Amino acid sequence: MRDAKIKSLQAQINPHFFFNAINTISAVLRRNQDKARELLLQLSNYFRANLIGARETEITLGQERRQVDAYLELEQIRFPQKYKIAFDQQVTDSVCLPPFTIQVLVENAFKHAFGARRLIIMCE
Repeated sequence: MRDAKIKSLQAQINPHFFFNAINTISAVLRRNQDKARELLLQLSNYFRANLIGARETEITLGQERRQVDAYLELEQIRFPQKYKIAFDQQVTDSVCLPPFTIQVLVENAFKHAFGARRLIIMCE
């Protein structure tokens, strides 16, 4: 029962994020086609990770980091002066964790914890 609830939460995709990402990519496309292509690939990576996470009970830290990176790149394009994110630690695939463990924390920090303030995250 617990696993079913976790899978249900993991399978939810925020439609606002999707629409905002598509609109952002559309705007970027007008001035920088290569960047727009890169953002489309990041959006694809983000949703692929969502599908994988909805099926798995554990993923590697590297997989989680790639999802977080995709999310962050899309958000930083939308708000270029609002967020500064720096990861100083090497990611290893020898560590496993439940899907979306870090991604959900980062997403909630963007949405709720910092509001209109500038957000600086340093991970060591």
